[in-house]
Amino acid sequence: MGMQFGRTAMMAGSEYMEKNINRYVSFPALKFYFKVNNSYVANKIRLILFPWKHRWNRLVKRSEQSGQMEGFKPPRDDINSPDLYIPAMALVTYVLLTGIVAGTQRNE
Repeated sequence: MGMQFGRTAMMAGSEYMEKNINRYVSFPALKFYFKVNNSYVANKIRLILFPWKHRWNRLVKRSEQSGQMEGFKPPRDDINSPDLYIPAMALVTYVLLTGIVAGTQRNE
């Protein structure tokens, strides 16, 4: 009975959070900026380190029927597309390294 109550409370809480967070943040719109793969990340890091060796242009996504522009291709298909994966991983790495350094320093 306790497990069922806990499960019901958890479901109600997650439903409440999804309803209220979706009002402010559009997750389908954010998913576009996280569509990356391993080769994209390697190429993007290479681009960040050596920007003068790269040609800058965006790839356009076209409609199959009319050939008109529908928007730009996602990051995994276009190295020049903005993404949020690299900055998010940089932030996580910074936080983890800061925690490790703070944890290993001796307080005398």
